[in-house]
Amino acid sequence: MRDVLIIGIACIVAIGIGMWLYLFGLDESKQKDTGKEVPVMVLAEGEHSGLVTERKNFRIRSLPELDQLWDMMYDADRPELPEIDFSQYEVFAIFDGAHSSGGFDVRVVSVRDDDTSRRIALARIVPGEGCTTSEALTSPFSIVVVQKSELP
Repeated sequence: MRDVLIIGIACIVAIGIGMWLYLFGLDESKQKDTGKEVPVMVLAEGEHSGLVTERKNFRIRSLPELDQLWDMMYDADRPELPEIDFSQYEVFAIFDGAHSSGGFDVRVVSVRDDDTSRRIALARIVPGEGCTTSEALTSPFSIVVVQKSELP
């Protein structure tokens, strides 16, 4: 039991160090300003994305598109559709696909606009071989709302 605890703690520490290096890495090229940061509001996150079982990303610019996404994610227990002013905002939905165990996660780290494009930085967490994880099927996702942009 003690060995499992030590391995679990080591995995958590390794994931934490990896995330820190990814976000604040030592590579100076990552430290350059690559455009204007766009504020991000998390709309939904979780481990079970319903019918979306493949790694996919969606850019949603209208209420009918959001309604279609909500249908893919929720069955009979569908929560009420959130109110979003699509004249000012758009939604990004990030899906990591289906996994046969726990320990996986995906997050939007940042959204940045430069002169030619909108760039979204993601963090994808994958458990190491020695990490203890649940045996539950998971399909992590993150859905965020940002200021609308016409940039690709």
